[in-house]
Amino acid sequence: MQQPDPWPYDSEAEWRLWRTHLDHLEAVPHIDTLKRAADAEIARIVRCREGHWGAPHRPARAVDVAY
Repeated sequence: MQQPDPWPYDSEAEWRLWRTHLDHLEAVPHIDTLKRAADAEIARIVRCREGHWGAPHRPARAVDVAY
């Protein structure tokens, strides 16, 4: 199995499959680093989905400037 591309190119499901695959590997150099990277990408996907990406933003506060 090959590491998925970053989200949104590959889905959260692909990343979870990759993380599960890493749990079953043995004697692979830097496996902990690969697991951390997969966990970080899954967390980023969850944050992006739960965030307010599509929500309207409050307008910037106008600043009174005395001339």
